[in-house]
Amino acid sequence: MPVLPSSLTAILSLLGAAFTAPTAQTFEALFAGFVGRVGEHTVCGMWQAARLAGRLHHSRAHDFFARARWSPEELGLLLLDFLVARFVDPESPIRLAVDATVFGRSGRKVHGAVWHYDPAVVPG
Repeated sequence: MPVLPSSLTAILSLLGAAFTAPTAQTFEALFAGFVGRVGEHTVCGMWQAARLAGRLHHSRAHDFFARARWSPEELGLLLLDFLVARFVDPESPIRLAVDATVFGRSGRKVHGAVWHYDPAVVPG
């Protein structure tokens, strides 16, 4: 696995709760490859930038996205907790903008539903 700066390792260790131990190692390698990659950020490109191509099979990187046990939602919440603790004053309110199109609500009583066509909503 690539050697990462201690400052980056500290941040990635906070996110480790979202992964199993082997998946966390793959995540760290892909993250290092993403940061170090020049050009397109493909899975194989990140694997090459992490200097793992030829040392570990690239299927490990692809399996991270296709089969590994981890939760993007949990990872996002861990990252949000870190960012809020680091950058937001505890006394300040947090204002969020939410894209309501992912909720799939429609109808006469939903404000703004007639103004926006959502192709993700299945009729019926």
